[in-house]
This record gives sequence, structure tokens and C-alpha cells, in this order.
Amino acid sequence: MRKIIYGFSVSLFMLVFIFNTIGYSEDVKYTDDEEQVKAVYQIKDMMDTILENYVGGQVTRDELVQGALEGMFSKLDNYSEYYTLDEYKDFVESVSGEFVGIGIKVEKKDDGYISVVNVLSKTPAEEGGMLPGDVIVKVDGVDIGKMTLDEALVKIKGIEGTKVKLTIKRGVDTLDKVITRDKIQINAVQVKRINELFLDASDREIKRMRYISISEFNSSVYSEFRKEIEEMKDKHVKGIIIDLRNNPGGYLDQVISICKLIIPEGPIVHTIDKNGNKITYTSELKTPPFSIVVLVNENTASASEILTGAVKDSEVGIIVGEKTFGKGVVQKIFRDVYGNYFKLTVEEYLTRNGTSINKIGIQPDIVVETPDFLSGISSKYKLDDRSDEVKQIKKILSFLGYQIKNLDDYYEQDTYDAILKFQKDKGLFPYGVADYTTQNILNEALYNKLKAEDRQLDVGYEILKKKVFGE
Repeated sequence: MRKIIYGFSVSLFMLVFIFNTIGYSEDVKYTDDEEQVKAVYQIKDMMDTILENYVGGQVTRDELVQGALEGMFSKLDNYSEYYTLDEYKDFVESVSGEFVGIGIKVEKKDDGYISVVNVLSKTPAEEGGMLPGDVIVKVDGVDIGKMTLDEALVKIKGIEGTKVKLTIKRGVDTLDKVITRDKIQINAVQVKRINELFLDASDREIKRMRYISISEFNSSVYSEFRKEIEEMKDKHVKGIIIDLRNNPGGYLDQVISICKLIIPEGPIVHTIDKNGNKITYTSELKTPPFSIVVLVNENTASASEILTGAVKDSEVGIIVGEKTFGKGVVQKIFRDVYGNYFKLTVEEYLTRNGTSINKIGIQPDIVVETPDFLSGISSKYKLDDRSDEVKQIKKILSFLGYQIKNLDDYYEQDTYDAILKFQKDKGLFPYGVADYTTQNILNEALYNKLKAEDRQLDVGYEILKKKVFGE
């Protein structure tokens, strides 16, 4: 979740000034301020030594200073980050709702590479055949394993009409995708009449129910959402399905404003800073206008978890899907006097009832799981093997309709039989081993089924009908 403010810090300026006027000794005990002066001397002495002696290539003092700044942030959490000017501009663009890119949502993997979480509809990435679960390892031939996520995204994005070559791992296969960048317009709020999703919906369901998805909490989402909500109230809509699946979050003020439109009076969320100072954001809504069902999954994160938590704790709605991501912290953007920007985790947030969800997530009221895509495929699996990957393979097979007794991590006889049948069905060599090709085809089959069938939405629809019509 990103909360944007512009804070001007003079601490670095003061340190540099003190450094120019005060010396230090190793033999004395320093106060906190003196320790800061000592740290500045240490950094300066190290840079001077490097510049005077290093023969491994050309390096400037400015490059060393930037490296030192980035190094500080490497000791912090994954959400705190130092920005170059280009990275900062890209960050601001990414939350504006319109940017030039290819149309994917990604997450950082433990090995440093980035995994595709979602491929946006009608975008260059979809046209180029990219799939969820693809792992991007190179951009234009440059390995991105040691880059930050924002550094990698800067390389993927670029000028409209230009091409970018992505080297991706899809299971054991390595593929090159050349994709033409285009302008991506994120309409964060999309509303559908219920008969657009359920063709057999009755007239009263069409009149009284709506589906509304929020893809991210960018700078325009509140105005879009409010416009749609006011129109629904005018048309006497009584129940809404809010789809927050794969929503990575966004601006804190935007989600709070949205909550004030649908959450009954009382707390929305509490934020707590390092010193224990607590701010509670509240709703004053006397009568909530709708019955609500919220759809979530493991990629529902940050600001979208604030909305999820407020709906759940206030009991104004039912949460359906999978446990959410668990990002319960707030970042702010600062700018120092030198024009450097950095994002820093400054607060934790608690849900309406005071629950901490950081690294925990929110458990839905009704659990409806869909399998994850197999990512980083690097092993084959056979009878009697045990691993987390085997468990995931079994979940996909079960979801695809194959007979699996236990969704555990053991490759037992029924798993062998299911893989054998799957291989026959897909025209693969049938020998009951989940090899690299079989796992790739499992991913493709899962992707196609998820596009054709949405169990979480189906369950949400049935629950909302009961809430609205009391049946």
C-alpha cells in the first residue's frame, strides 16, 4: 500500500554541515548526534579510499553515494525503497491509472526474479501470449535477478511503440517474448449488471444486484467508485459483489474514502507509528446502502485488505475466497533537500476490531480455493515423492476434475493415475510422471479453466442472493 506525502528532511544536510566543522576520535563515547557525525566520517573515508585506490573500473563519488543510500534500504523491509529520479517518476505514473507498459501485474520472488501474477485483458502482454506463472529472468538480455522490483519495472516499461524482449521461464522452458509497449489505461472500477455474468439471472436479480471490481486503489478510484455507487442507489440496487482479487493496494486516503460510502459508522482502520501514536479513521454512515459480498484471494493486499477487514469486522458483508496477502503496513514517500525520493514504512495498521494482519492476512468467511500456478518448475515428480509442488499439482488436477483423494504432498497411486489420464487427454506421452512438459500443460489447462469458470464468483452470487432476498 502506498500513502503519498511530500516530506522535506534536513537531517542529511545538517550531517554534512557538522562533518565539515567537527572532527571525531575513536577513544571517546559518543552521544546519538555524535554517532551520526561519526557515521558520516566513516562513509566519507570509505568513499575517499575507493576513489583513490580502486582499479576495477570507473566509479564516481555520486555513484558511490547512491550505492550507499540504496544499501541503507537493503536493510529495511521489502516495501521501503530508495528511488532514482526515473524510478520515482515511474512509481508516480504507476499509481496514476495510466502508463506505458505491456499490461502485467507481478510480484518479486525469493530468488530475485519476478513472477507474473496476472495478465491484463486486451493488452500487449496478453496478445504476446504471456501467462500467469511466467517468471521474467531477463529484460532486453539483462539479468534482473539482483534488481529491485521497481528497477526491473523501469526496464520493462518504456516509450510507447517501442519493443522490449523478455526472457521468461515457463517450467523448464526458456522463452523469449518480444512485446511492443503501449499505453495502458487502468480503469480501476468496472461495473457489470448481474446478467452479464449470469445469463440465467432473474429480472429482480438484474434490478437489485451489481458486480463491481476494483483493480487497484489509484488516484482516481474514489471518484469512479462514488459515481457508480450513487447511480446504483438511484436505481435501488440492494446488493453488490465487490471483487478485490489480485488488487495490490494503493492510496490509503482513497480506500478510506470508499469505506465511508459503504461501511457502517465506527472505525474503518487504525494506524500506529513507531512511537505508538494511533490514528483512527472512522465512518459516520448510519445506514449502509447495500448488502455486500467481497471476493478475495492471496493477491488481495494492502489497501484492499483495509476494505476487506472493514467489511468483515463491521459485519456489513461476507468475505468469499482465499486468505489475503497480509500487508498490514503503510508507506510514505519522502523527498530530501537534494531531490532524492524514498519510500519508507512508517506505520502499521489494524483492522476495525484492532486485529493485526501483517504477514498474517485475513481469513475469508467462506473459503473457496483455486489452485496457484506452478512457478519455477525445476523437478519431475513420480510415485512416492513428497513435496509442496506435489501438493500443488494435486490441487490443480482436482480442480480440473481428476479424481484425487487427499490434497496432501504425497504422490500416491491416485496421483499417478490422474497424471496418466491427464497426459492421455492432452496427447502427451502417458507414463504417470509429472515431468516438465506435463507441468507446463497443467498450467495452461488451469489458466483456460479459470477464464471459463469462476467458482468464487459463483459462490458469492449465491450468498448475495440470500442476503438480498432473504431466501
